Amino acid sequence: MPVNLAKAEPEPTATLIISRNSSRCSNCRRTALADQTIHDVIPGWGEPRPGCGARFTATTTDSPGMITPARLKAQRPDLPVKDDQPETARTSLNPGDRAAWRMLRRTDSEQ
Repeated sequence: MPVNLAKAEPEPTATLIISRNSSRCSNCRRTALADQTIHDVIPGWGEPRPGCGARFTATTTDSPGMITPARLKAQRPDLPVKDDQPETARTSLNPGDRAAWRMLRRTDSEQ
């Protein structure tokens, strides 16, 4: 019987990026459910779409001034918290700085 010597593709992994109102996958940058182990579904309106299939191996946030490592650990105790921030992370803003938050929202809506 012939032996298949082809190497299996490694399983894709990703970090679950948790923000104030949503979460997303670091692999494909699409929306993810915070309780997913594997990014198999992209939640949203209408028909569910397939995710990228990456297994979540850690959590982080793009809102470091608002979401603490303790909150990340409380939300997903099964995953370690990454200390480094994703490339989309912004400098934390003072919650009272309304002009900065308005500018940040405008920038987000333009993307």
